Amino acid sequence: MAYEDLNAQPLGSSNLDQPNVDQSKAFLGGQHHPWRRMFARTVDICTAGLMLFILLIFAFSAAMPEQAAGFAKVVENPIVAGIVLYLIWLPAEAVLLSLFGTTPAKWLFGIKVTHLEAACCPFRSHCAAPY
Repeated sequence: MAYEDLNAQPLGSSNLDQPNVDQSKAFLGGQHHPWRRMFARTVDICTAGLMLFILLIFAFSAAMPEQAAGFAKVVENPIVAGIVLYLIWLPAEAVLLSLFGTTPAKWLFGIKVTHLEAACCPFRSHCAAPY
């Protein structure tokens, strides 16, 4: 599993004119971009994860209305809500990455996750190592 920078030069092309530049200090650029990946994950969790969380709350209250009040009381705790939100987003992220190779925020930030041998990684590899 590898992260592909959609804004980088193709692998076949080379810049012999430019010296080997240290891009480790580049904030959002460079060959490796941990800050862009972190911001993309944060935006994904805060937008798509929150929408899935709200959908779960409505589904839970529709399926089990007698326990809805207890579920709402548990989710009022921000720590529990954050854990539930993250646990909801992890499988959704794995599905999106295995189908499309990107999530909405990763697409906005120009990041695509690919496997070295295939266009997109299989679902099992995203479930095993989401990072």
